[in-house]
Amino acid sequence: MMKFNKLFFGRTKNKIGILLMITLMVFGSIAPKIIKADTVTSNLNSDSFKILAATKTADKQVTSDVVTQFDSPMQDTTSTNKTTLLNSLISPLTVYNRVTTGEVNVNGYYLQADIGFLFSTVQNDINVGNTITLSLKSINPKPLGIASSWSIQRNKDKPVSSSKVGKTAKLSGYGDTITMTSDKTATLVGSSTQTNNLYKYIPSNGYIMITAQVTNNMPALLDLRLGSVMDSSDYAMYIDINTLMHFNIREDIFDQVYTAMKNYSRPELKNFQITGLTLHWRRDYRKKDFNEKKPIDISDDVIDMSNGYDPSNLKFEYLFYKQVDPINDSVEYPFTNGVYAQLVLDYTYKSGFVFPTTKSEQLITNFGGFTVIPAVTPTIPDNLPDIKLDNELHNLTNHESDSQDPNEKNLVVKNVKKDDLIQYTANLNSTYDNTGTNTGTISKGIYTVPIPKEMDVDTNSFKFTNNSNVVNTVDSSRINVTTDPDDNTKKILTVNDLTLDPEGMADSQFNLVFNGTITDDHQDDFTFTPTFKGVGGYENGDNSKPMFVDATGNEQLINFDNAVEPGGGVTLSPSHIDFGFLNSFVNKDTLKHRVKNDNSPILSIQDDRSDTDKSSQTISVQQKGQLSNGDTEFPGDLRFYNPNSSTGEFTSLLTGNLVPIYVSANGETLSSISWADNKGLLLHINDGNKSIPAGQYSTTLDWTISDTL
Repeated sequence: MMKFNKLFFGRTKNKIGILLMITLMVFGSIAPKIIKADTVTSNLNSDSFKILAATKTADKQVTSDVVTQFDSPMQDTTSTNKTTLLNSLISPLTVYNRVTTGEVNVNGYYLQADIGFLFSTVQNDINVGNTITLSLKSINPKPLGIASSWSIQRNKDKPVSSSKVGKTAKLSGYGDTITMTSDKTATLVGSSTQTNNLYKYIPSNGYIMITAQVTNNMPALLDLRLGSVMDSSDYAMYIDINTLMHFNIREDIFDQVYTAMKNYSRPELKNFQITGLTLHWRRDYRKKDFNEKKPIDISDDVIDMSNGYDPSNLKFEYLFYKQVDPINDSVEYPFTNGVYAQLVLDYTYKSGFVFPTTKSEQLITNFGGFTVIPAVTPTIPDNLPDIKLDNELHNLTNHESDSQDPNEKNLVVKNVKKDDLIQYTANLNSTYDNTGTNTGTISKGIYTVPIPKEMDVDTNSFKFTNNSNVVNTVDSSRINVTTDPDDNTKKILTVNDLTLDPEGMADSQFNLVFNGTITDDHQDDFTFTPTFKGVGGYENGDNSKPMFVDATGNEQLINFDNAVEPGGGVTLSPSHIDFGFLNSFVNKDTLKHRVKNDNSPILSIQDDRSDTDKSSQTISVQQKGQLSNGDTEFPGDLRFYNPNSSTGEFTSLLTGNLVPIYVSANGETLSSISWADNKGLLLHINDGNKSIPAGQYSTTLDWTISDTL
């Protein structure tokens, strides 16, 4: 009967060592016998799947319990996590530059505006509007289409078009203009709008529709918001009782309007005189929602700007649906509220020849506008929305510090150094039954996360994205950082008064992102878990009995590795290797290739060195002791076949010397190592016309990384 040998390298949980085994039977696995390498002095427990080697200290060696399929060095490193890149790019683009894009059409074209609004509001008497650059974009690498014309349209009114570079088209009754500037760009300028608008007390006034006709393709479209000069850092349409919201006017646009109104003159009027210039922050009741023609003022907060203004005047906050106490009815009725700002110029002049009289008139410019609607929340626990928290952690200074778990979650940053910028991300998922009157609103939400004591939090970096993908800056008054009374190595960060408004969607997503800078890396490894808690409803409709919903995120880790100086280290993680079955009788020289059990690299490498510390490194392998079964030596040897050689050049490991398997260049980030089937570590069996004695053959291999000499 033909006999077979099985040769493989096994992994143990206690020590790291390579075992080479042969047996004259078919088997699935063998409990390996461990031979400890002399060069290993530290113990590795079952959780130590990585070996950290200092790259600035020569001859730091690693003993592994496995060998893997070694190929020629891989050239590509794992790319930066896309979620991190998305978070770090979208926030500034949306919040600061106000870039707005339309939907991609079937041919891959879309429109982009460099500002997210068109300032062209009701009663804009002085004809001051902002300028927007429109661009035709494509997701295709080499798009051939160009814009043959650009058109703009409001509501159902007739559109106007510009189909020639330099030609300007103007919307009748509004004053907005569109000018084609190239075959892929156009300029849009906002102006005054109609004065008989039914909703003139909501000056946001909807959208303007922009269309680019693309040659030989479908048109590209973009709906751009009107009058959104006034922003809210925490706007939600459906809001709960005692909800505080912060509003502000864009200073660049406001200054244009203020200067124009300050210099306003009517030379045709006798004794023309400006008597006042005031900013009004206004709110009103809308009992018929958007169909209300005569809203009732709730408040009109007036700021005198006759002699100039302070930028702080352009920021305001309102507490909506305020309660006197939890038992009494609300001070404010649960009606829709309108919110907007107006800059009002008062002036007088003389009229009449025989008996001249003084007349008073106003010039009004509106800044943006919002509506808020009372939230309808559950009265029994069964109807509460469900909330889940999925968190991430990224090192924006050194992306190679990021570490994904087997589920591709970024919950760990390693080898964090002083001045590293750490980004926290909280992804909140809310689900509820939207078939009834329940709005699914979660109010007064509190996000809580422990942070290292030696970390400075950037309060300007807090961005909250709602279910409509609108990114808002979180007002600094909502952010608190306190010392943990139970642990002096921690601080507790909370973000308060978050409102999760699903806007009628049964399944909605929200996102909170912020950054913190490490001020001292001489800290212990920091493990933490973020949480979220908010009000989902009120028991039996009693405002004194809130019903809470909460969620706990995943455990995260910030690793401060100060043992490796100055720029991080290198992690080596060998994998399993299998040489398959061997015939017990060999009558010629035989070279046994590895059997691929999976697509894992031979040696997984994580290079956490800083860019300034990436000097050339040499990775070597060394056989410690004979490949033997007790006193019986295996009739052959392990050989390393040079991946770059075309002549079959090899080095035997039988000598016990260090065998270099890869040398990196200065400045190179080390990548995981794999080899072709006929390269790297192979098993050579000597010619001898003899059988291989049955048994288990084992040895130990050491992996070494050191500075290249």
